[in-house]
Amino acid sequence: MEQVRRDHLISFVLGAISADIPTDDIVFFGGTALSRTYCTDARLSEDIDLIALAPRTDLAAQIEDAVRRGLARSHGRPTWRPALRETVASQPATLAAVANVRAGYVYVISNIGSMGERIVKIGMTRRLDPMDRIRELSDASVPFNFDVHALFFSKDAYGVEAMLHRTFADQRVNRINLRREFFYATPAQVLEVLRQQKVAIVEYRTDAAADEYRASQEIAASRSGKGSAGSSLPNVPLRT
Repeated sequence: MEQVRRDHLISFVLGAISADIPTDDIVFFGGTALSRTYCTDARLSEDIDLIALAPRTDLAAQIEDAVRRGLARSHGRPTWRPALRETVASQPATLAAVANVRAGYVYVISNIGSMGERIVKIGMTRRLDPMDRIRELSDASVPFNFDVHALFFSKDAYGVEAMLHRTFADQRVNRINLRREFFYATPAQVLEVLRQQKVAIVEYRTDAAADEYRASQEIAASRSGKGSAGSSLPNVPLRT
């Protein structure tokens, strides 16, 4: 478990540095860079080796600021021993941070083309980019992409998710496998519960765009008038 925590922290640090530091100013090298480039499924190295192409002290200060911002939600305020800007030559600096294991992103999504208009999925993710989880769910196993009604950060994402699951427990679609987090509910009903519980939400969308589904319906409707009357199914030739 400790190794997982270290790998998790390193992932957030790499994300923060790559997002905020210009690539012309820094070069990643060593085990972490190699594993992320050639062995993406392997575990991370426990250190991050960098070559500064910009003035070292200025770049070190930028990295400290980038890591502080990048870890603020997931790990709180990190500490360096010694301060990165005070290191010289190949002297290492140790980063210490404790993850808030309950922090993450809560999402409410639907897929009316696949499941109808009164089913939502309520879950949470700790991904660096929470939309990665939504894209993962919208893979080839469903005919249409999921629509996002809410995707918000919470310091207690597990608690918010558990509260919603309890509230809609009687509306669970799958009552055998509770890891299938689908519920017979509308996005508006979920929003009402979040408001009642005074959960802070920046943005919430109650309608579903369902662009591909609606476009597919329009194409099917336009073609149905040209095919056999009364049939909404495509004509598929059968071989015997």
